[in-house]
Amino acid sequence: MLMAALQGQADTINLQQAVEMSLTADPRIKESEQVVEAARSLLQEVQGNGGWRVGMNAFIGLAPKVEGGFYQGGEPSCTAFPCTPRSDGDEFNGLSDWTHISFSLIKPLFTFGKLEHYGEAAQGNIDIKRG
Repeated sequence: MLMAALQGQADTINLQQAVEMSLTADPRIKESEQVVEAARSLLQEVQGNGGWRVGMNAFIGLAPKVEGGFYQGGEPSCTAFPCTPRSDGDEFNGLSDWTHISFSLIKPLFTFGKLEHYGEAAQGNIDIKRG
């Protein structure tokens, strides 16, 4: 039985096939590629923080319809103590919309070299991870 196993021939492969087989079989290579990609994304984050930032927030909702202010009698402000809030909060007089929109446009004026040095560190991190 041992002789039968020894007589079998192994497949012959060239150097290119051997390299491809080892690259696909070794999980450490994929892991190191992911580490380098994470370092690159960190560098892109640094480069992205140097420019303009745009932000927008919107809120739309429905609320019970109310006429007048917060205080008793529909007054918008407290004029005499004690200040008593309205008591008609449980009554339904229809609906009104409640909306809020905020928009921001931000450009860092001076970062005290933080972006530049952090970018250099991120580039060095890529070089180290790449090996």
